[in-house]
Amino acid sequence: MEYLKILPEWEQGVIFGKIEEKVEAYKSRQSIFNEEFAEDEFVLMKIYDEYAAAGIGSYFNDDNSGYIEMRFNKAELPPRADFGVRISGDSMMPDIEDGCVVWVKPQPQIESGQVGIFILDGQPLCKKLKIDYGKKGGRTAHLISTNPEYDPIEIDENSDIRTVGLVLSSFWLPD
Repeated sequence: MEYLKILPEWEQGVIFGKIEEKVEAYKSRQSIFNEEFAEDEFVLMKIYDEYAAAGIGSYFNDDNSGYIEMRFNKAELPPRADFGVRISGDSMMPDIEDGCVVWVKPQPQIESGQVGIFILDGQPLCKKLKIDYGKKGGRTAHLISTNPEYDPIEIDENSDIRTVGLVLSSFWLPD
């Protein structure tokens, strides 16, 4: 800094401009844990501790449920994401990998062909919903894995199913 003070004013401006550019570039590469960003650029998001098979349980409605809160840059979040859920298993490979986290938008139902988080007969699952409409007005519903090694799970009138929300995207938590 002492050296910069003795340079001509125009040269100081050039150097300071380059330093400011480098500082901004550095800030944009910082991790989610950086406290130096403006507060309005970040949001606290819940990441639930239990795993969804792909378990999560009905603990989403419990304020004492197991989760951590982490700061995420708003620009890096998918629109409408409300919380994250850890995934366990390879049934949704290659789209959703074992050990990653998915962003979820809570909603009571999703459309056929979309991936969601479900509670089926008490079992937490991350699956794709598939609804087939019959010619006579009937319909069948299945929860589908993207990994072909897993059979579809049929949903019938005896199934106790609840949709937790729509899966928006997946990501890896930093170590």
